[in-house]
Parts: sequence; structure tokens; C-alpha cells
Amino acid sequence: MKTFKEILTESDYPIYHDTYTSAIQAAEAFATKKGFELDKEEMADKIGTGPAKPKEGKTNKISLTLTKDGKAQKKMLQIQVFNRGTSSKEFELNCYIA
Repeated sequence: MKTFKEILTESDYPIYHDTYTSAIQAAEAFATKKGFELDKEEMADKIGTGPAKPKEGKTNKISLTLTKDGKAQKKMLQIQVFNRGTSSKEFELNCYIA
């Protein structure tokens, strides 16, 4: 039987990251692992030239279009990155496909 702490830390992707970029890359890897592809231009537009990394106590929310076998899907990759404001593992990632 799993402990409560084990259940809370169980995830398909790492939750805590030292950098904002690391969190975004983990979300991209999560979508790829699930068999989806992301449009690099959309990522550059929404993430690269979009809002800056979140300030302490703030969250960035991003929705990215998913494709599978070259066809756009109705589902999107939802990404939320929260800046915890700590000196270690500063960013918290929450992502899912919906």
C-alpha cells in the first residue's frame, strides 16, 4: 500500500524545477510521451515572445495546440507554471491534456 506522500509525489512528469525553461521542457516531453506533437512556431510565439517568467507568487498559464499524425486535435496541452519564490526548485509545473 502506498503512503499519502507517495501518492502526492506520483506524476508523469517532474513537478519541481530550478528554471522556468526546465518546467516548459518537461511539459513538452509529457505531451510527446503521450504521442502528441507540438507546433514549434506556436510554442515560440506563446512561450518565447509571450509573457516573461512568472514573478514570485504568480502563475503563467499557457494552452498549446496538439497534433497527432499531422492532424490537429481537439485537445490542448494546458500548462501552468507557478513561481514558488524559493531558492531551490523555484518553479512548480502542472500540465495536462484536455
